[in-house]
Amino acid sequence: MHSGSCRNRVGRMNQESFPTEELRRQRILNAALELFSTEGFHAVPVPRIAEKAGVGIGSIYRVAPSKIALADSVFEYCVEQLRQAVFQPVDFDGLSREEIFWLFWQRASDWLMRDPEPMRFMVLYRFVGPPNRKSGLRRVGDVEAILGVAVKQGWIRNMDFDDAAAIISGPLMVLTLDNALTAENLKACGEAVWRAVCPE
Repeated sequence: MHSGSCRNRVGRMNQESFPTEELRRQRILNAALELFSTEGFHAVPVPRIAEKAGVGIGSIYRVAPSKIALADSVFEYCVEQLRQAVFQPVDFDGLSREEIFWLFWQRASDWLMRDPEPMRFMVLYRFVGPPNRKSGLRRVGDVEAILGVAVKQGWIRNMDFDDAAAIISGPLMVLTLDNALTAENLKACGEAVWRAVCPE
C-alpha cells in the first residue's frame, strides 16, 4: 500500500518536474493567452511567457518560431475551445428557429461566463501582425457554415456573413472587453440580437 502511494507521488512529481512536450505546449499556450489577453500582445516579451509557463525560452520557440506565430497558435487554441464549447453537433428536429438561436446563444454565454480570456484574445488578435490577415470569425469555419445554414433554412434573415457575424458576435465581444459578462446582460443582449436577426 505504502509503495503504491509512493509510486503515485513519484509519478506526479515526474510529470510536474519533467513535463511532456504536450504538457509544455499547453502551459505555454495558457500562459501566452493569459498575458496577451490581459496586458496586450505588444506589451508582453517572450521571456515573461516562458517564466509564467515554467519553461525555458527554447521551449517557446519549439512551439512557435516567432512571437506572431505564437499568437497564431494561441488563436487556433482559442478557436478549438470555442468549437468544443459552442459548436458541438445539435439535433435540430422539433426545434423552432428561436429555440435554435437560444441554444447556441446559451452555449456561448456559458462559455464566456466560465472563461472570458479566449474571446478577449480573439478580439485583440486582429491587431496582431499584418492588417490584411483573415478576420477572426472567418477563420472559425463552424461559424461561417452554421450562419450559412441558418440563412438558407430561414432561421435568420437573409444577410451576408460579415453582417450576421457583426450583429451576433459584436455584443458578446463588447461585454467581454468591458468585463460586463453577467447573466442579465447576456440575456438582454441575446434578446436584442434575436430581434435584429429574426426573419420577418
